[in-house]
Amino acid sequence: MSKPGKKICKKAGFTPHQFHSPFVSFLCNEAERLRLPAFVKKNSTSGIGEGFTLVELLVTIFLVSVGLVGVLSFFNSSLQSNFEAKNELIAAGLAQEGTELVRNIIDYNYLNGDDWWKNVCKKNCKADKTDNQCKAIDYTSLSDHNCENKVAICLDSSIERYYECPNMGHSNETDYSRDIDVYGVDMNGGGIDLDAGDCLNVTVKVTWNDRTTTATDVICKPRQ
Repeated sequence: MSKPGKKICKKAGFTPHQFHSPFVSFLCNEAERLRLPAFVKKNSTSGIGEGFTLVELLVTIFLVSVGLVGVLSFFNSSLQSNFEAKNELIAAGLAQEGTELVRNIIDYNYLNGDDWWKNVCKKNCKADKTDNQCKAIDYTSLSDHNCENKVAICLDSSIERYYECPNMGHSNETDYSRDIDVYGVDMNGGGIDLDAGDCLNVTVKVTWNDRTTTATDVICKPRQ
């Protein structure tokens, strides 16, 4: 450490033993090189114009840094919460969309004189879900009135529209996946017969990042 640097260290309140610290030595030498008056208390009998010591400045920097870390942590936590809320809202929309699209197929079948459960489940739709014919569905069912055989959800960023991906690993694939379970509900106690007043239970599960959102609907034969 230079002699001028030692003088600054003494004025800053450091002991001779601390002069050997590389950090203290660096600070004192830099203060001398830059000749910053705020690091050294000026000699003044009246105290007017007296600056801060190096120790005081370091303590101030430390306290300000701690405050900034707290503020940044708060904003980071807030942003994360907003991100999770957005994901939950999207997942809930995808789940509800699934139940509505299944209902749309059933309504279309009924209005066109077909079996109302066509393309959704078999007539004796078993509760073990083995007769489920609608394990995935897309908004395209509004026009073709069929379920899909796809496994992932993609996003068309040009129109901000989610749709069923043809395969895993698609370039537009998101973290969401949607599964549909359809099975018969025995309303009369005599075994499931969808033509005899029994209904369908439709459960749509949307998963993302090990989380799940579910929408459920019970659909019976439409009535005029």
